[in-house]
Amino acid sequence: MSKTDRLTVSDIGQWIDNDEGLYSWWKSSRQNKRLFIRENRAELESCIRKVLFAPPRPKQWYDY
Repeated sequence: MSKTDRLTVSDIGQWIDNDEGLYSWWKSSRQNKRLFIRENRAELESCIRKVLFAPPRPKQWYDY
């Protein structure tokens, strides 16, 4: 996936299901998932892209 590819609704839905922060945000909105994605798509894509394209972090002591 390149930085310019658009994420599908299915991709975003999977991120919401598997990311604790995104899941909590969705549940607190009390909307169905499709409406939540439609209304917050730009911010959701921004959050997901920050994780996908983040530079590797240096290892910490707890990674060993």
